[in-house]
Amino acid sequence: MNTKNSQLIATTHNREILDNRDIYRNDAIWFTDKNEESATELYSLSDFDSSVIRNTSNVYNAYKIGKLGGVPNTGDFYINLTDEE
Repeated sequence: MNTKNSQLIATTHNREILDNRDIYRNDAIWFTDKNEESATELYSLSDFDSSVIRNTSNVYNAYKIGKLGGVPNTGDFYINLTDEE
């Protein structure tokens, strides 16, 4: 019993979990985006109306094509690991 009304929040970068809608409800899936002021905006999958995401939609594919926002911008980073003296 949750007598303190506490919540458990877990985060992952494993976007493949979006491919199985039987595990999580729409209000349990959240995305973040950084706005122009570099502040983080947080929103739920349940915030989208049926014109964007339907019950039969593949959430993983919608996320990959950028329909839901929250797409990471990893770019192409190069780290030089040689030891220069």
